[in-house]
Amino acid sequence: MSPLSHGPLLLDRLVQRGVVRDNKEVNQFLASQTTLGHVGLPDDIGGVVASLLADDNHWITGQRIEVSGSTFLRNRNLCVGNGA
Repeated sequence: MSPLSHGPLLLDRLVQRGVVRDNKEVNQFLASQTTLGHVGLPDDIGGVVASLLADDNHWITGQRIEVSGSTFLRNRNLCVGNGA
């Protein structure tokens, strides 16, 4: 089993209460912090999940897979543990 770690997504989950989706300022800020320039969509994560379930990837186990659009790598000062 490999856990999947995602970045900010446009979802209406109870935890987020739609804040990323419905709050334009939050959405723009988070989008500006990804190297891809947008907040993730469920399809961005779904492709990775489908790939991991493919027979060719049966040897991938016990890995934490980061699927975040490189969130916060654009601005090193926001990264945890960067020594700033």
